[in-house]
Amino acid sequence: RAVICLGTAPETLFACRLLAMTCRDVRIFAILHGNLDQANGRRSRDLRRRWFDDRASLAVAVHPAIRFVLIERTIEQAATAIGLLPKERCLVWPLPINEREVWSETHTPDPACIRIAFVGLGKHSKGFGDFLTLARRIRSGSDRYRFSLIGGLYGEFPPKDLACVEWADGFLDRPEFVRQLHEIDYVCLPLRNDTYTLTASGSLIDAIAALKPIIALPTPVVLDMFADGPVGYLCDDLDAMETILKNTERLADPRAYADFQHNLAQQRTRRLPPALAEVIGQALQ
Repeated sequence: RAVICLGTAPETLFACRLLAMTCRDVRIFAILHGNLDQANGRRSRDLRRRWFDDRASLAVAVHPAIRFVLIERTIEQAATAIGLLPKERCLVWPLPINEREVWSETHTPDPACIRIAFVGLGKHSKGFGDFLTLARRIRSGSDRYRFSLIGGLYGEFPPKDLACVEWADGFLDRPEFVRQLHEIDYVCLPLRNDTYTLTASGSLIDAIAALKPIIALPTPVVLDMFADGPVGYLCDDLDAMETILKNTERLADPRAYADFQHNLAQQRTRRLPPALAEVIGQALQ
């Protein structure tokens, strides 16, 4: 028998260990999709809290009947490299794509209006401040761009920067989120290593699902996406990103854009239910 547990709280892993101790014939797969950053962060000095925090729960769950499931290959590499998890107890099941949100319509960007969006929560830790700075600089020299935030605003940002970006004030439901995603040309992701080494990016998954090429900094998960072919423009730093963004002819190149979408479609196929069912089935055999 097999049990698949999905959760981000320490209680999930304590429950996995209890199950492993009480049910000897059960194999347990604990999917870790959001708590590894907390496990690698600062710990409380209060021993009572340390007994039950994220780091303690990972240690408790090291058991022959329990396998840790990471949702990106780069997260497994990072977590095992720093000793958070034992490599021999880890599996990788790619973060899946919702089939109902798959978008296959292709188009070529209009060089007269390049549509670029930051996707997800607009937070400092996700690089939204950098996105606003880029948008302000580029819009000051050209009116051939439309910058937008597809997601909620989280934090305080200079009004002069926010004025350069379109965004919805208030809650953005999922259907409207997907609709806005389908209308853009590129997803801009100035993600930083300090945030996305142990955390998956839902924004990347949204870009893959909608076949939207990305303009991104070289974080591990982004580099992994580019390993099988370019899915947009990979920039060494923000200056390089600004240079790319200012090149409307390059951004609107129909052949390059079609190649990006082709490679994104290949990435998407590996994250759809039929492919994931095969990966999970092999683990359950």
